Amino acid sequence: CNLLCLHFNWNSPGKKDNNSRYRFVKQLNPFDMINSILFSLMLVTSFPQQNISYSIPEALKRKLITVEVKGYNDKEDTVYRASYYGDCINMKIKNISASTVNLNELPGRFLMPDDTGQQRMMIAEPIFVSLKPGQELKRKVNAFCTESHDAAPNQETSFSFGNMATGNLLSMCKFISEKKYYGSEAQNAVWCMSNGNNPDYISSYDDTAIANSLRKFACSLLNVPFKKKFCVFIFDCFTFFQINSFTCFLKNSHLI
Repeated sequence: CNLLCLHFNWNSPGKKDNNSRYRFVKQLNPFDMINSILFSLMLVTSFPQQNISYSIPEALKRKLITVEVKGYNDKEDTVYRASYYGDCINMKIKNISASTVNLNELPGRFLMPDDTGQQRMMIAEPIFVSLKPGQELKRKVNAFCTESHDAAPNQETSFSFGNMATGNLLSMCKFISEKKYYGSEAQNAVWCMSNGNNPDYISSYDDTAIANSLRKFACSLLNVPFKKKFCVFIFDCFTFFQINSFTCFLKNSHLI
């Protein structure tokens, strides 16, 4: 016997039905229908799911990868860098599955220190990684401190993956990532959102444009007036001063 299995409208010449549309009806043998279904399933399942990507926490939950996250290690780097902002996080990721794993981690993910007395960090750049089975990747990651009152992390600090930031903090993180602002002025901007610091104190040693850009965006998030230029103290050219054991030598006018 025959089985009616397809019944749909299409735009080809034919007789109009009551809805002024064209109708196409095809009859298939039951065995043909089964073969069609099996062929469709084969198309869906035969191709590897290369385009599926996971956040790092999701890949960890699925036991697809192992991850080690550590603080900045000055013994392994000839260039000094701060341990609480910029590319200060060392990350090692290994694919332990039998298939290629695609990772897509967005800016704003918290990194939780194993010592609660140290600063919680926040990933500030997208991480797009494709790892073949058994492949391992080591890389530095740009991140910022979100707890100014805690101690800075170090090479002994281990981190686990936490929740995503929300609200103004996440908005600021996305802005920093899009602009690729990873200096101290961006850290000050993050603290405005995480610790309630005054945006007037967002400053830069060498790029007023970046500081103004961050300050303007911070003011818009906090709904406060934007001041294009702000300074605390201006020292004269080649001023030398000393406060207790703190010594500083400033060339030209600088903001501190």
